[in-house]
Amino acid sequence: MRDFEREVSNAAGPLPPIRTEEFSWSLARYYLFRFCRRAYFIRYYLAQGGWDAYSHTLAREAYFSKYLMPFDTWLSRTLRDSIREAFAKMSAGSPGHKRRGFGFYLLRQIGKATADLQLSLKNREYLYDAKRPAILEYHLGIGDFADVDKLTEMAVSILGDAYAMLSRSDIIADLANISFVDLRTDDVFISVDYKGFPIWLVPGLIYFHEGAASAINAEVRLTGGENTSDFFARIGRLNSLFALYCANRYPGFPVSITTFTFSQELSSVVYNLFEPDIESLIDKSSGEMLALIDKDGLAHPEDFPPCENRDACRTCRYQSACRLLESAMQGKQV
Repeated sequence: MRDFEREVSNAAGPLPPIRTEEFSWSLARYYLFRFCRRAYFIRYYLAQGGWDAYSHTLAREAYFSKYLMPFDTWLSRTLRDSIREAFAKMSAGSPGHKRRGFGFYLLRQIGKATADLQLSLKNREYLYDAKRPAILEYHLGIGDFADVDKLTEMAVSILGDAYAMLSRSDIIADLANISFVDLRTDDVFISVDYKGFPIWLVPGLIYFHEGAASAINAEVRLTGGENTSDFFARIGRLNSLFALYCANRYPGFPVSITTFTFSQELSSVVYNLFEPDIESLIDKSSGEMLALIDKDGLAHPEDFPPCENRDACRTCRYQSACRLLESAMQGKQV
């Protein structure tokens, strides 16, 4: 059967430049820009409007790709979101009572997220709804990740170990001494205005304690994944963005950030790790990003070449969209 939708979509000819929306900066945007300019173009420009079933094939594929989540990212987000949700549901009472309640709700949230992931993968729901949980390694069919049951077992094992370590840490005792009214925001994403554009970040749990603007975050690192120095450098940069946010939102208050880091080799609680020159990093990288947008606010795909390390393409979430984009740039139908 002829695909009339694709024929009509492709009848417009070569891929035109894309009008950009308001510029914003984030740590994820910075890392993707460093990794591959082509992937950056796909994620932040080509995916615009891809939620619409009648948008161009390229836009739909780009939109789908950006929601494929690497396994370690899903683990970190699940742990971070579970901490925030558990704190929100933690009942009043003595510190001991609150600590038990927090542990109960934390375990429940982790279990719920894992079951939801298994449901989405087994029923292939993520293929039809990009916002359903999806794991990049599963979609690409990499090793044990290609088996839903094995992937789920890994998630249960890693998050179970993380829960056990977190339960024995000082973080739970500290949270048990905090009142719900000390919670500042339960937003997953927050932003701060910086030199004419917003910076977006995922702060974890934000609260006031002993006169300080405080946050608790969580990060998971898998064996063979991000190396240790890069892992902690990224945490320092994220913490510095939170400090930048606090300086704008709560001027004059000291900032305290606790990060629970979990890996299969070593787990630790890191206090107040900061990137000393975060503003220079933002200024330099944002300038490089904006330099690729023309005076009319258009992004031209030819200005965003693929990375030179083609081995990295094999595990890139944007590889399918990249191949389609390359074909479109060569005047072929996609």
